[in-house]
Amino acid sequence: MDILTGLTRAMDYIEANICNDLDIQAIARVTPYSAYHLQKIFAYLADISLAEYIRRRKMTLAAQELPGSKITDLAFKYGYDSLDSFSRAFTRLHGVTPSAAKTGSAALKVFPRLFFQISIKGDVEMNCKIIELDAFNVVGIKKRFYFDEQRNPQGIQEFWAEVRGTVKREEILKHSDGKFDDLVGVCVSGDNEGLDYVLATTTKLEQAPAGLTLFTFPANTYAVFHFKGPLCETMPTAEKMIFSEWMPSSGYDPVDGADLEVYSKLPIDSPDYEFWSYVPVKKRV
Repeated sequence: MDILTGLTRAMDYIEANICNDLDIQAIARVTPYSAYHLQKIFAYLADISLAEYIRRRKMTLAAQELPGSKITDLAFKYGYDSLDSFSRAFTRLHGVTPSAAKTGSAALKVFPRLFFQISIKGDVEMNCKIIELDAFNVVGIKKRFYFDEQRNPQGIQEFWAEVRGTVKREEILKHSDGKFDDLVGVCVSGDNEGLDYVLATTTKLEQAPAGLTLFTFPANTYAVFHFKGPLCETMPTAEKMIFSEWMPSSGYDPVDGADLEVYSKLPIDSPDYEFWSYVPVKKRV
């Protein structure tokens, strides 16, 4: 199943169950993706989170029914436990309370059902190769990061700065097997709230030293993406290009696991700065 078919099925499921308490796991089950990857792909293509899309659809339909319905009835119909929570959601989208909107004098917003198409832009140079890797271990410092409304994890750059300039970096690198010159980033598939991120080095260790975390990458197929240019220019669009441009037309789908990020030692503002993203994938069926 290709990405567009999967997303169409997800939108069909949402519309058919819009009055129910929609569960992301249940939506994901009608697609080829985990809940984590469905939300990631959706956010990159729609520029809003899946949860926000569902909220906007509910509030659009509630607004259309408002003239002939009781506000309390609409609140419970669209899955809100209280009138207050419904009113906050309604006001957030439409800019007026349900009571004010019911008078008929307010202009209410309409957020239609989404239909998807793929647009290939190529703003940033991106090269990709498919490789097979045997299982390997990394060891490092793990930290939890939480998503913003667009499902972007907040604080990872600060985490890098915190570790790079201290003895923590050397503490990690002394366990390196020499595969990479410096620390790597390990982005572990997350949940609805956030993800775990590990600043690490590849290692031959089988157990984590005190204060560090050991993570095993299983043997898998990886799509390895190479980006070149100042980090501040390439990083913001890199993952979006992978999931919204390359993935739909590649014949591959993402799998749950961890992404590996490898960075060069050049200054991050150098036009020759490079980084590589290893994304676990499987052939699309």
